[in-house]
Amino acid sequence: MARSPNRAAEPLPAPSPPSRRGSRAGPGRHGGAVTGAIALALAAGPLADAPAFAQAGDGGGSGGGGGGFLRSSGFDANGQALPPSAPSLSALESFGFPQSPGAAAGLPGRPFDWRASVGGQLLATDNILNTPTNRQSSIGLTLLPTISATADTPLVRGFFSYSPSMSYYTNSTGQNRINNYLTGNARVTMLEDRLFLQLNGFATVGAISGGFAPVGTPLVAASNQVQSYAFQAAPYYVHRFGSYGTANIGYAYRWSDQTGNSVFAPGSSTPFFTSQTAQGNQGWFILRSGEEFGRLLMSLRLVGTVFSGTGVYNNAHQYTASYQASYAINRWLAALGEIGYEDARYSGAVPYDVKQVTWGAGVRITPDSDSALIAAVRQRDGFVAPFVDLAASIGARTRIYGNYRETLTTSGVQSLDLLNAITYDALGNPIDRYAGAPIVIPFAGTPIGALSGPLDGGITGNPAGAASGGSFLSTQSALMRMKSGTASISQLWERDSVSVNYYYQESTPVAVARGTTAFAQTGNSFGASYTRLLTDVTSLTGYVSYGWYTTQNFGSSSTWTARAILNHRFSDSVFGSLQYGYVNRGAYSLGSQTATQNIILATLRKTF
Repeated sequence: MARSPNRAAEPLPAPSPPSRRGSRAGPGRHGGAVTGAIALALAAGPLADAPAFAQAGDGGGSGGGGGGFLRSSGFDANGQALPPSAPSLSALESFGFPQSPGAAAGLPGRPFDWRASVGGQLLATDNILNTPTNRQSSIGLTLLPTISATADTPLVRGFFSYSPSMSYYTNSTGQNRINNYLTGNARVTMLEDRLFLQLNGFATVGAISGGFAPVGTPLVAASNQVQSYAFQAAPYYVHRFGSYGTANIGYAYRWSDQTGNSVFAPGSSTPFFTSQTAQGNQGWFILRSGEEFGRLLMSLRLVGTVFSGTGVYNNAHQYTASYQASYAINRWLAALGEIGYEDARYSGAVPYDVKQVTWGAGVRITPDSDSALIAAVRQRDGFVAPFVDLAASIGARTRIYGNYRETLTTSGVQSLDLLNAITYDALGNPIDRYAGAPIVIPFAGTPIGALSGPLDGGITGNPAGAASGGSFLSTQSALMRMKSGTASISQLWERDSVSVNYYYQESTPVAVARGTTAFAQTGNSFGASYTRLLTDVTSLTGYVSYGWYTTQNFGSSSTWTARAILNHRFSDSVFGSLQYGYVNRGAYSLGSQTATQNIILATLRKTF
């Protein structure tokens, strides 16, 4: 459903659901019908019984005009308008995508619903520690209980899923452990159209060393695993001044934690990762213009955050003030501008201080409701950097995405920022709520085990599929200038789908926590996947990726991964999967020898 230009941006009072539309004949735009069919055939658990599925790119759009280059509300996995989002700490806040893709309508949902499932996974591998030496073969059994709940009422809307993973290995007892995977996103209306409470959270596990494909959670030694948590609670008040504008004032409590063993680079006596905790108390005031100003959309933002915790966020702060504007030159072209000031300080052996004028300039191009491009240059966080977001359709079956951005963050707080930027597609896979693009890191895997990922066809059957390890580059405790870019193209047919993607990431330390060290890294990765719907209840997926890395003081390395996954739905409540995977980490990031790993996984899940 197209919105008026000036209503497509900033947090609005409790948005109404989009208009209901029937499904389209044939494959649908961007393969919506195929995606929905695969989801219905294979998802085992809550998503299989969900009242509706989001169809990326099925309608939506900014409705032309000049508004909406700020944060839009978007739609959730049930096709409902998403609640207003609290401002994040991200430097990308101003030039967010103009409008999340729309969603196809489905059957009416239950006001409150919950699902429970239990799964078992049998694993066999020839290198459980994923090391070049001391290879250990092992057989493991993992118990996979899941509980999830959804709410869709005038007062509460959201979902919650918790999936602990309890693993036992026959001859590698040091690997026995319980990992926590959790995801949740909810809005509570405390006063109609005025006062709201936004709740977000997730928990996941990844590999500290990095050096793995962007997709999936790798099987590594317990000493190389990091358990991550991120939670946010944000009450806020919204007031509309008729057609003249909207005021939004609020507070957010933000907490992140990463727990794991201290990890050292070869030859170093100082760890590059230690367990870290950060808390943020954030307040904001946003004043946004309304329809009365026609082609001109303006926003005044005052955001302040005081941090506490360990490492670089000990006694840190970030204060920003900015004025942003968008002007519609014509139906498809808008000019973007920003001016402001920031005062930020982060702790470390050498603190990182920023006190400067901020600015930004760019354009937004929206040739149709399914395609948009934002290109801008901004000065923020102490540096000047480009920002690009692209989502476009090529015919009815092909969709392309691309983005590039630079941020100042840590691995823990980066995850907190992304809590405000994700929604889910029909299979429960995470996508950017503004562009509809797949999110690769750190929300790319599923909480099922070594080879799980978005290619698993709904094996978990719940939105906890958003949890991932983010094991592309090493997890470090330093404050990083992070450069990242993605590009992908997908093609969907009646029973087949193909996607090709590229991912780039570069991290450069700017503040190093006392008692730790840090190093720069650069990584590139290409991946391709093919899925064939063999029958209405059986699918086969193949996936291959190749990546190469450069690590400061340790030279270059590479890795490639291959997987084959057979999914089958035995009944409405029983789902099974058989997978084979191969991982090759040649001269891997923090070492000089090749590590190879073969894994076979058999999974069975029962939903109640």
